[in-house]
Amino acid sequence: MKKLVPIFLFVLVLPLFSACAELPEYQALRDVFYKPYTCEIAVKDNDDVYSASVIYDGDDLVMTFSEPSILCGTSCGRGAEGGYIFYNDLKIPLDSKTDGRIVRGASIWQKLMTPDGEYSVRSSNENGKKVYIMSDGKAEYVFDADKNAPVYIKSGDITITVGDFKNTNDKPSESAGENIESGA
Repeated sequence: MKKLVPIFLFVLVLPLFSACAELPEYQALRDVFYKPYTCEIAVKDNDDVYSASVIYDGDDLVMTFSEPSILCGTSCGRGAEGGYIFYNDLKIPLDSKTDGRIVRGASIWQKLMTPDGEYSVRSSNENGKKVYIMSDGKAEYVFDADKNAPVYIKSGDITITVGDFKNTNDKPSESAGENIESGA
């Protein structure tokens, strides 16, 4: 019986240690979206479903649609110059009067793909995997805890499932400068 008491106490104290595990700061999770990245997204916006490739180079965020087929090859972008639609060699700038009407969905999705503001962070388990959930009360960003990569974003009737998320380095892996050899 004396041997059972320490085991019993250990079992009671163990959950306290796991509950005290540190959560990442929301800035660390949010900043994943502010480094250049590429990913594939599937968007469910009300009853409509879209698929697109996303490239963020640090300035412009560009979504190139693959589904529905009527939009295949069309891109929507947003950068310092504002929004635009791009198809083949045609780039159509969007002003404040047309931006919300022509690409309302893509405009909202682009804002979700570059979150701003303050968020709370909590951890959870989904399908046996540990995840971090970053929320501002309007949108939830779910991150794979092991990879620190977004899994999906949910805001109202919009769900963006994120796949193949990769932060990219905007600098080449090899030096672009001259090969300087020692003169000694």
